[in-house]
Amino acid sequence: MQRWIGGLGIVVCLMTLGVPARAEDASEANRLYQAKDWKGAADAYAALASQSPKNPMYAFRHGASLLALGRAKDAVPRFETAASLGFPPPLMQAWSARALARAGDTEAALALLTKATAGGFGQVSMLDTEADFAPLRADKRFAAVREAADRNARPCAYAPEHRQFDFWIGDWDVTSSGALAGESHVERMLGDCVIYENWTGSQGVTGKSFNIWDSTTKEWRQTWVDSSGTLTEYHGRFVDGTMAYLAESLIPGPDGKLTKTQQKMTFFDQKGTVRQLGENSTDGGKTWSVAYDLLYTRKPAR
Repeated sequence: MQRWIGGLGIVVCLMTLGVPARAEDASEANRLYQAKDWKGAADAYAALASQSPKNPMYAFRHGASLLALGRAKDAVPRFETAASLGFPPPLMQAWSARALARAGDTEAALALLTKATAGGFGQVSMLDTEADFAPLRADKRFAAVREAADRNARPCAYAPEHRQFDFWIGDWDVTSSGALAGESHVERMLGDCVIYENWTGSQGVTGKSFNIWDSTTKEWRQTWVDSSGTLTEYHGRFVDGTMAYLAESLIPGPDGKLTKTQQKMTFFDQKGTVRQLGENSTDGGKTWSVAYDLLYTRKPAR
């Protein structure tokens, strides 16, 4: 049997822990904790931890309750115990740093936060909002810790490859040979890892694309889906301000028969406008025909 534990994202297998504590005792401890009755919660979790010394949740919540009571230095060993029992050491180091900062030991707190971010800690909101860290925020080392945590939380925001397609981000009116073809909204999402397009065509077809730099294959990928039931998977590269995608699909010809077709889709950064050129080849890339040629012009700012 498995159970999510709070907001920590830790799965604890209760069968392997062999928890002997009574369910009603654990329920009461949780009630006290949620009610912020810190004295009652500290006593309850101390008892549970004594009965079930291999349960990391009991150790952690005992420490968190002690910290809330102002017994900061007493809380640190409980966070260390929770880490040794399976809770993520970087997260427990951050909680210990909170306790040390509250106790006035800013040097030890900063050292632990540095260690935590080196281990992958990325809860920037904790660094920004917890009152315990207020004495540290004016220190330049804390700014470095915060940046390290943000890099852990949002690695795509810092990787230059993920910014190569930023020239396409915005709200656009899209034309073809001067006639309105549609409009498009393009934004970054999912921690800046994905460039998302929402397309509304003037002829009623709508579509969406999801673009991402694939760090394993070292290339860009786009998945396109639309209201006509089309699904196209592209892969490509960014070279000299141009995003060049390639796909292979079965496309109906004039006679209705499906034909294996190579599709090129190229985006040109024209410093304020974007040109999107689509080309098809049915002879293995020997010759190409233009399928569409679109110009993206930014909508006026509102």
